[in-house]
Amino acid sequence: MKLIEVKVLFYSDKLNHLPKYDYRPHLIVNGAYLGVRFTECDLTEFDKYGSAIVELLYDGVDYSNLVANTEFEIAEGATIVGKGIVI
Repeated sequence: MKLIEVKVLFYSDKLNHLPKYDYRPHLIVNGAYLGVRFTECDLTEFDKYGSAIVELLYDGVDYSNLVANTEFEIAEGATIVGKGIVI
């Protein structure tokens, strides 16, 4: 199990509630959809950055682009619900 720390922001006009433990979106980096699971998240407000820890879920998926300072979008299906950066 590989964990990375990220700063994330979720858009208030895209979600009804802030993500909690076990949230499973995709992070989009350079057009690649990368499945992750949030294991920790300290967000208390929409449209503001907070810290989170995400687990890289799948063996055989190339997560090598998720390095420090990499920006990404957060997607639920085809809907972009937020953005973030790898710490």
